[in-house]
Amino acid sequence: MKSLKLFVLVIIMGLINPSEVKAQEQNDIWVSAYIASWNYNVGGHGNWGNTRRGDIDWDAFTHAIFFVQTISGSTCQPNEPAAWENISPDRLTAFVEDANANSVPAIMSFGGAGNEAFMDCIESAPLTVADGIADFVETWGFDGADIDAEPVRDNENYDVFIQRLRERLPEAILTAAMGGAPSLFARVHEFYDQINIMTYDLSGAWEGWYSWHNSAIYSVGGTPTNIPGSSTEYPNVEQRVNRFIDAGVPVEKLGFGIDLYGYVWTGVNAPQQNAANATRRWAETSYDRLVEEFPGIATDPEWDEGAKAAWYGTDNQFVSFDNQRTIEEKFSYAYEKGVGGMIIWEYTGSKNTLVPVIKAQLTGNLPPVPATPEPISPSNGSNDVPSNVILDWNGVENATSYHVQVSEDDDFGSLTEEINSVSATEYEIEGLENNTDYFWRVRSKNIAGNSAWSETFSFRVGSVSTSTEDPDDISEFSLSQNYPNPFNPITSIQYSIPQASPVELKVFNMLGAEVATLVSGQKAAGTYTVQWDATNFSSGIYIYRITAGNFTQTKKLTLIK
Repeated sequence: MKSLKLFVLVIIMGLINPSEVKAQEQNDIWVSAYIASWNYNVGGHGNWGNTRRGDIDWDAFTHAIFFVQTISGSTCQPNEPAAWENISPDRLTAFVEDANANSVPAIMSFGGAGNEAFMDCIESAPLTVADGIADFVETWGFDGADIDAEPVRDNENYDVFIQRLRERLPEAILTAAMGGAPSLFARVHEFYDQINIMTYDLSGAWEGWYSWHNSAIYSVGGTPTNIPGSSTEYPNVEQRVNRFIDAGVPVEKLGFGIDLYGYVWTGVNAPQQNAANATRRWAETSYDRLVEEFPGIATDPEWDEGAKAAWYGTDNQFVSFDNQRTIEEKFSYAYEKGVGGMIIWEYTGSKNTLVPVIKAQLTGNLPPVPATPEPISPSNGSNDVPSNVILDWNGVENATSYHVQVSEDDDFGSLTEEINSVSATEYEIEGLENNTDYFWRVRSKNIAGNSAWSETFSFRVGSVSTSTEDPDDISEFSLSQNYPNPFNPITSIQYSIPQASPVELKVFNMLGAEVATLVSGQKAAGTYTVQWDATNFSSGIYIYRITAGNFTQTKKLTLIK
């Protein structure tokens, strides 16, 4: 399953969407728990592992896959279980007993990364290896078999192998774990119950590579995007799923991955950075261990909205992982895409933190739908709002993210901007049009559903200037010094025009770059006062300039924060 290392999964079955009816509607999706044999401690006979037999929460999944039994290259048969080995008789017996007691089908996994002999045997002796797997499943009382031949190759004898295995185990649950060969699985999908794509470890510090997420749902910004200087797309779940659908595998037979482990990169500190001189920690690290090493992963994780992926960065490190929010997004994707299920590596990776998130969805023990948030700023009816504005609202209990809409219409029929998943309680929007009215609203979200929309707030971008003097008393054009000066963060600027004129009043930084337009348009004769709100600007000296007809004048103002 994972290159250069053995690998365990969790697949979740029987899950019904607890909130909205999505593309998959009421169809179940699978979740099967792959339990790592080396983590499974049943006591006695030299057993070891950090998960004792009685610690497994069998209600957190509906199918359990015990990982992994290797295939002998000399006999093309499963190796014999032996005491003191990961696959030992007492572990096999305990696993099947506990699965049966909890009404969870027990599936035995065969192969794994590093067991190249398995694929060789499928090509050279397909009937022999199929019969050996069937005998093992029947001898130890398993309910099915998981086929993890790595690297899987599109060979005609694979068809012979899987057909024979189905003939020997007609009522068994047959699953596959693979990363490629979509044309092969398009031919043999009728023999499988689950075809699970291993969307893990999708990115590393490889030659010509850029830093990227472990198991992102989408590419950069949600749009297929190639790694700079390469014809390779940033890898993601959507890409891999579509390859198999396009090859002819029914979407309802496909599964994809959630990873309860992650990786630490050194030499980069965010996704999409040149990884030419970076390294990636070879050993995968469980989510719970990552949180111990980097507490900010739990308290202040970063979120890649386009990729739908969580990450964390330090000065010189980038950590890629799945967390609660990622799991929720992947369940949403599964329903919207209509795929059959998900594979999760692995139960022990976060048995006390993330596995309960899976269980909550499986059992319907979900948090309540969050309350409706309240907009805070810009306050309702605000004027003189800068074109780069921060929308702010109050946080609500049980919300995992927020959905924000901005529009020039109060019915939101046409959206200026929409952000579906904001983890914070504020969001900055840039480049709004001056002298334009906007409306905004927000709602909260979690896996149970969405709150109602908040009250709609409005604001106006740009300046609202008012005439304060009889135009008959104005004899010349003038621009007054701003007041107060220095200021923080709002200052007033007054100007006078003796006759109707087109007027522009702009603010520039000391490099001559325009940073704000306060007035732009035809004005009647009069004296006007306009405000500049410099909340989102840094301290320093700025220049403001008026152009009215043939009149131009420039002055300086000072912002001190």
